[in-house]
Amino acid sequence: MASLINGYEYDIFISYRHKDNRYDRWVTEFVANLQKELDSTFKEEVSLYFDENLDDGLHESSDVDGSIKNKIKCLVFIPILSRTYCDPASFAWKHELLAFLDFAHNDPFGLKINDAHGNVSNRILPIKIHELESADTRLFEHEICGAIRSIDFAFKSLGVNRPLRAHEDEPHENQHHIFYRDQINKVANSVKAIITSMNQQPDNEEEEAPAPTVLLNGKQKIKSHRFIIAALSSFLLCSATFDISTLFRARSTSSEGSTNSHSIAVLPFDDMSKAKDQGYFCDGLGEEIVSLLTKIPELKVITLTSACSIEGKNADIRVSSETLSVAYILKGSVRKSGDKIRITVQLIRAHDGSHLWSETFNRTIEDVFAMEDDVAERVVRELNIKLLDRNYTTLLLKH
Repeated sequence: MASLINGYEYDIFISYRHKDNRYDRWVTEFVANLQKELDSTFKEEVSLYFDENLDDGLHESSDVDGSIKNKIKCLVFIPILSRTYCDPASFAWKHELLAFLDFAHNDPFGLKINDAHGNVSNRILPIKIHELESADTRLFEHEICGAIRSIDFAFKSLGVNRPLRAHEDEPHENQHHIFYRDQINKVANSVKAIITSMNQQPDNEEEEAPAPTVLLNGKQKIKSHRFIIAALSSFLLCSATFDISTLFRARSTSSEGSTNSHSIAVLPFDDMSKAKDQGYFCDGLGEEIVSLLTKIPELKVITLTSACSIEGKNADIRVSSETLSVAYILKGSVRKSGDKIRITVQLIRAHDGSHLWSETFNRTIEDVFAMEDDVAERVVRELNIKLLDRNYTTLLLKH
């Protein structure tokens, strides 16, 4: 069965560790139920690739390119995130997840799709069947250059961490209080939203596509280290957005040629910590900044996924600007030592690499709210003085 969009092998590709399907055939049951839900969601027939072979991937003598490469050419990639999936040595990780990321980055649609409502959907739709270890979460989010936005099927209670079964209609003991039938419906609806958005993309490649954006899914309460990430990042730009649109209207540079003068890329923040253990924090910080910038309708914001291709502290800014076709670049670094954290932010004119503004913020993790108010005010004041040639007088913080 062909894909709903010409040029693709399948609509959906299911990626999983086969060892997660040996005990009670959970993945097989999930796929069967998903296919039924897709039948009641789509008018058309949806094609889905699912390898039920008990062997964990192809044998070493098999031709990986010939067997998997074409099948990876799909619209939606669904990884079943388990306690065993995030293993860089596994077949599913190397030849499915990473292969799809490579394919999507070179695909005309890209990895993230803008829908008719201005929201963004990732073509990777994770299904989480266990509560993951923090190291696995960081590993997966590093590869996809963003936070995991999964649909959960995990049953979590005291001493229990397993997949939610299909017939647990009243999982009162489950800490997540989720229902299997509802989650299956969410998966089908998410698949439909992605494919519908891809079908609605303009056929004329010369027509300028909508500005790529990254948005957060709602305003969920963030716990522990994820709360710190959101708070530390939001103070950098939450109050600056009302003046940045004015900045890009006033600062058009003629030497930029065909580059959109109302455009900016946020490069992944560099982890400068001695232990090199702040990658998750850096990714979250960059994602939060991009999310806030995308609220400015006049501003074209290059997504974190695109920026990942040229990340690195030694990347040449002019090369980066040519790659991303932007007029301005925001970059930064994070250093952490004990309970001390140092965040450096730089705004750079892309075509000549000149620094328009930079600032370093030194704080402790414990006073995150005081840090948010202070640093946000200083960021906005500096943007006004350095870029708009006017003094900053009044700031109203809205959270």
